[in-house]
Amino acid sequence: SRLLLAMEIRGAQYYWHIKPSRRVYGDMAFASHYMVGVVGALDVTTRTWFGDNPVFTHGINIMPVTPATEVLLPRDWVTGEYGTAL
Repeated sequence: SRLLLAMEIRGAQYYWHIKPSRRVYGDMAFASHYMVGVVGALDVTTRTWFGDNPVFTHGINIMPVTPATEVLLPRDWVTGEYGTAL
């Protein structure tokens, strides 16, 4: 179970929680938002299905809050992301 959790966290941090220094999708818009909203087969966006407000994107991707959230969301990433979301 620890291996599966580690794989999920690594994938989420790489593809969904973008750090400003990382260019996963080649567009700096994702790095400045700190988070991806929707990933499709051929596209990716910083919005969600129900709006383009950054709070929607960050809120829906952080839920549900569980004990694993502390590992999923590193303090340095949350510090930078907080100013972007609000």
